[in-house]
Amino acid sequence: MKRLLMPIALLILFSCLNDSKKTELPVEINEVKVNSIFKHSGKDRIYNYYIPKNFNKNSPAIFVFHAWGGTSLGTMNFMNDVHNFHELADKFGYLLVYPEGLPNQVDHLLYNTNPKDNGNWWCTDPSGEICSNDDVGFSKELAKYFIKKYDLDASKIYATGYSNGGVATWAVNQKANEIFKGAAAFGAINTSSMGIGFPSKNAFPILMFDGLLDPFALQEGTNKPPAVMKKIWLPEHANTAILPYTRKQVFEYYANLSNCLQPEIIKINNINTLTKYSNCDNNIQLWRYEVQDYGHLVPALIPPSDKKQFSNRAGIDMGEVIFDFFTELN
Repeated sequence: MKRLLMPIALLILFSCLNDSKKTELPVEINEVKVNSIFKHSGKDRIYNYYIPKNFNKNSPAIFVFHAWGGTSLGTMNFMNDVHNFHELADKFGYLLVYPEGLPNQVDHLLYNTNPKDNGNWWCTDPSGEICSNDDVGFSKELAKYFIKKYDLDASKIYATGYSNGGVATWAVNQKANEIFKGAAAFGAINTSSMGIGFPSKNAFPILMFDGLLDPFALQEGTNKPPAVMKKIWLPEHANTAILPYTRKQVFEYYANLSNCLQPEIIKINNINTLTKYSNCDNNIQLWRYEVQDYGHLVPALIPPSDKKQFSNRAGIDMGEVIFDFFTELN
């Protein structure tokens, strides 16, 4: 049982905080709006958001997607508590939006679970066999709502997330890049078989953070599902996670699509190397952190007490590099 629970715990790392109480706070600058409801496809969709101190018209926005089993409010609290995300938003003037996924509609997708009791996640292929929620459509319509309501800069709507939230980050940029203009994906799986949309014909700015011992990436490029998925999903569903491309191949594909020239190679520390393309068409930036001897972990300069899920070994903080990257685009 412990072997099963550990990979699941990695996927639901953002869900540790209780957000069952739905309260409404005034919409003011330097305030949060908690558990708001957005109607999409006949369903009530939850989202939270934060308005920074120096918010103005034509401000940029970052959509923050939770991990598998996570929640909007739990992720907002996590990003703020661990990565000082709202303080960074105040500094750089970004509105932050935290959408929430839904449980899928597949009975017994996971081992040892009740029917349809799989936690919130992000569906990338609503026509497939493992989920039916149109989460890309939901995210796109929610972004359009914020652009109109707050006069946001429509050319600066970005997305970020960890694990399954990173998968959603890829999906919205590859399938709705008329709205989403940049991706910062951490520990994310890039697969075409789950309907994420790769390869896309349109390039966009990308930040990737990849641990080379991430169990969800070890089978990438082999046309085999990750071995860890066979411990989490039932056999009939595990093969839907086949990974025909490596994350490095995805990164280099977009570098070629953007006609990028020679990258800058930056040694962050003895295990972490940043490959940085900044001389590309349309001023697109492409960054990839490749971390040796590093698994499915959140990079934090000062990790919380649970060292199994967070690590400072990469020498960077998720929150800081997200703002460094997106601010570079501006």
